[in-house]
Amino acid sequence: MKNDRQLTTAILDELMRAEPQRKAAALAALRRPLAPAADRGPLLVGMAEASRILGVSRTTFWNLVRAGRFRPVAVTPTCRRIARRDLDEYVAASRVGGTPQPVQDAAACAAAR
Repeated sequence: MKNDRQLTTAILDELMRAEPQRKAAALAALRRPLAPAADRGPLLVGMAEASRILGVSRTTFWNLVRAGRFRPVAVTPTCRRIARRDLDEYVAASRVGGTPQPVQDAAACAAAR
């Protein structure tokens, strides 16, 4: 088993040999501040909690799920949850000046049902 120094050296060597896009992504991830674990909340949230976090109705949230904007995690055969990270990414991508993904209109969401 490698000690911490050997492991760090191996990771840095791999990063230095990586293609430019992977280097940029890794450096961006390393520069991103990490919130304390207590501030990040649970890894998965229920559908009602997800809709509350986004500030939309449960119906609107389910329309987003049906439209493919969120992929539920099957905790058990009858229990579905949403990854908190997916909610955070959705909000970040939807900010003005970000790179938002197109949202289907209400008619398209209704037709998907």
